[in-house]
Amino acid sequence: MGKEIEVTQQYLAELEKWNIFKNEVKIVKKWKGKEYAGEFTKQQILRRLVCLVVIIPGAIAFFLKPSSNMNVVILFITLLIYDFCILLANSRGVKKEVEKQQAYLEQLIKVK
Repeated sequence: MGKEIEVTQQYLAELEKWNIFKNEVKIVKKWKGKEYAGEFTKQQILRRLVCLVVIIPGAIAFFLKPSSNMNVVILFITLLIYDFCILLANSRGVKKEVEKQQAYLEQLIKVK
């Protein structure tokens, strides 16, 4: 039980120092194993697909009249919004994972 608590604390410490340049799936895989990381990856992919919906109007506007300068600007802004949405969704996913692991750690400590 003590080892599980220690591992969970180390995992949380690494997740909490997470930033947008780290691959959070690798962190999850390292500490929680391949199957758990697979589930985490599915959640992240779903978030990215939801973010993709944001760029569809800009992409449609661009491809209808690609020669229009305004449409190039619209597409560029849309892609920036998409990137921002992905970063936001990923950080939200990591935040949820941290909350989940904190609750798990509290349960472990109570049982001990």
